[in-house]
Amino acid sequence: VAQDDGEVIGTALYWKCGTDRGTLGLVIVSPEAQGRGIGRQLMELVLKALGNRVTFLHATPAGKPLYERLGFEACGTVDQHQGVVSRVRSVTPPAGEQLRSLKCDDVPQVVELASRASGLDRSQIIPVLLDVAQGVLLERAGELVGFSLFRRFGRGYAIGPVVAAHSPGDERAKALIAHWLAMSPGEFVRIDVPGGADLTDWLNAVGVKRIDTVVKMVRNE
Repeated sequence: VAQDDGEVIGTALYWKCGTDRGTLGLVIVSPEAQGRGIGRQLMELVLKALGNRVTFLHATPAGKPLYERLGFEACGTVDQHQGVVSRVRSVTPPAGEQLRSLKCDDVPQVVELASRASGLDRSQIIPVLLDVAQGVLLERAGELVGFSLFRRFGRGYAIGPVVAAHSPGDERAKALIAHWLAMSPGEFVRIDVPGGADLTDWLNAVGVKRIDTVVKMVRNE
């Protein structure tokens, strides 16, 4: 944190993932303290702690120029969807696949799938999330092909992470997301999805509208 006479006026957080990767976020400076280079100093401290790790962040338009000067490059986008859910019908998974509740014995498989999908070691974060989240799995002949988590978040709920093997129209992902939406009519829900996923029009139609897009950036890769 950055402090001024004992008052916190800026923050930056980082997370180490395995031995060679990391993420950072919540780089925030209070409006009255901006323009003094505090954000850059916080970033330099965080990057020093992360060292040569491949590091990801999500950049707002205001923060992107600073991150570029510090060696980050754009590598994608993320769409933020949120809103009050209308009545949503369940989506049928592809033939031969079934949804079921996540059990304790499933955690190692979920960690493996989440780590493969994200390119980050998720062995620490998934068990912590499961302390506060519900989970549903998508199976095919006993093989795990997807999962999604659902938890309290802010004034409503968050869906995520959602991991699913690719399917035409992203039907697997839709089935995993719709499972929670169908249980939450009238609730405020947020979900973040990669730009280019075949989900935006569908989420907009069920009341979880896209309200912002941020740039995903990477350093040392």
